Amino acid sequence: MKTGSLTLEELVEAFGALGGEADWGDIRNQIAVARQHSIKPYKTKVSYEGSLLQLLYQRCDGFRKYKGDAKFEKVGDSRYRLLDFDVQSRVSREAKPPELGNLEDVVRRSRERNEFKRNPELVVRIKTMYGSQCQLCGTTLLLPSGEIYAEAHHVCGLGDRGPDDLSNMLCVCPNCHALLDLKAIQIERATLKVIAGHALGQKFLDHHNALFQKNWSAKS
Repeated sequence: MKTGSLTLEELVEAFGALGGEADWGDIRNQIAVARQHSIKPYKTKVSYEGSLLQLLYQRCDGFRKYKGDAKFEKVGDSRYRLLDFDVQSRVSREAKPPELGNLEDVVRRSRERNEFKRNPELVVRIKTMYGSQCQLCGTTLLLPSGEIYAEAHHVCGLGDRGPDDLSNMLCVCPNCHALLDLKAIQIERATLKVIAGHALGQKFLDHHNALFQKNWSAKS
């Protein structure tokens, strides 16, 4: 298990395991798995994920506040690429072949990316509607680069036949996004920030909350 402060090596290894290019959510999850979901030595998940983002942006082409050679490139909304990634040289350096379970995960992620295409314009729109402020907790994440960072979440996942539509989308911070993906929190309509003009579908909220109840019922 990886321990200690987050390192550039961990970030590069995560990109390598994901084929050299990935969405921020996949990168974050890959590193979390390598660390067995431990955030030590960071005191909170927000500080942990903020440090991970800062590590990425410190070596990301296009963010001129930081000096030094770029290791990564932003290629889309919340999507990044490892520069000079060579699949063949990486394969030749592997000490052992990947376990079947890991290979199946890679194939599954590849199929999901190909089958469930997101409309990047909708991602921009949902973030613009809320000024990149999390609808659940109200967090506005300001990065050292001066950029305000937020993510778009499909309440009913595309893999669950949820539509790629604003009625099924939320603007969230990375922390809440992870909790939503893991079905670790409910979405309370009474406390959720929803502005006029955002016709958020109640049936999608009900779908998420049903999965939350099922998830926690199985643990009790």
